[in-house]
Amino acid sequence: MTMQVNKQTIQIAAICLNLSLLTACGGGGSDSGSSAPPPSAPAPTSAPAPDYTPDATALDSSANKSTDLYVETDFTFDTYKVVTLDISATDPNGNALGNTLMFISVIDSEITELDDERLQNKELLSVAKTDENGSMYRQVEIASTVTKLLIELNTLGIENEVIVTINADNYVSYQFK
Repeated sequence: MTMQVNKQTIQIAAICLNLSLLTACGGGGSDSGSSAPPPSAPAPTSAPAPDYTPDATALDSSANKSTDLYVETDFTFDTYKVVTLDISATDPNGNALGNTLMFISVIDSEITELDDERLQNKELLSVAKTDENGSMYRQVEIASTVTKLLIELNTLGIENEVIVTINADNYVSYQFK
């Protein structure tokens, strides 16, 4: 009897296996012989470029939130600029003043004369030394709002202080004589 129960169990298991295989295969197909392509995703539409032109009426009023702010198209977020200093020094006989200290300071843009009391508020930017040919060439970073520098040459016998204006090309050239 156990042999007969085992046979029946095996037969039932075989029938279940066949049924599950038929179900897994899908049980049928298409009569046309060809399958349809899968549906394609809709093509993405390109959004137009945002327009950042400010509202003309907003230019005359105060901004209440950041989206109300107006910035000129040529505005730069840089808060500094790189200035090239090309300074040379010679004595009254034309000889190079080599190995001479030089002090470069930032000064108020309204100062025009060396006897202005506001020169006491100068801010030292750099200390440099001329080479054996009496030249000093250096690039320095300064605030983008700075427009004038005071250059002082540590020597006697020649004019040793000068106020220079920084040109639009950020190049300062001066010769002490």
